Amino acid sequence: MELVVMVAQRVWYRRNKFVFEDLLTPPTCSIKCAKESLDEYRSTNSMNVASLSRSRVPILTRWSKPPVGFVKLNWDAAVDRSKKMVGLGIIARDSSGIVVASMCSFHPHVSDSIVAEAIGARQAAEFGRFLCLQSVMLEGDSLEVVLALQHENVVDGYYNNLVLETKVILHDFTSAIVHHVGRMGNQAAHSLARHAVSNVLNHVWFSSVPLCLSNIVSDDLLLSNHI
Repeated sequence: MELVVMVAQRVWYRRNKFVFEDLLTPPTCSIKCAKESLDEYRSTNSMNVASLSRSRVPILTRWSKPPVGFVKLNWDAAVDRSKKMVGLGIIARDSSGIVVASMCSFHPHVSDSIVAEAIGARQAAEFGRFLCLQSVMLEGDSLEVVLALQHENVVDGYYNNLVLETKVILHDFTSAIVHHVGRMGNQAAHSLARHAVSNVLNHVWFSSVPLCLSNIVSDDLLLSNHI
């Protein structure tokens, strides 16, 4: 069953390359790559499970303040497949939990959730650079994208270029950390993303967020004071 899933995934990648890059690879290449990806997945998954078992680190379910001197940039993506459009939400908060800035944007012709999250991570890094930040923590709820950004080697995926571009941007900062958080700990960014895709909106707020997010940000700050 795992091999069937991997082959189906490769068929989808092959289709995307043809549609977006006008490249058509041989079917045998898809099967070969699927087997190689499955072997790598099994190997990596076994190591990750063993590592998590040893560390016993739970997935954070609520937002927490970044270390002193860092600004945390939470990002999320909301996909509207019927419109083939994605909304992105990013919120930057300092070690006191104060909002530095927030933004939302929409991107047409995107319907894949992983690609959307990878675009969001890249835009979060670009937003940090735009704000002239020195030490940043990028935090999102897409474990696949977070692991790809944490991985030192080249990622074997159709969103590889987006990951590589984000890593290049992160090198511009004095310190950069990429962190995973559960969906409940990423509610502010998620609401911004929904706001963007619903209103087809591109906007930046400095030292604030849209009024519709004020309660979420206040709750995050209140709960973080008890962590």
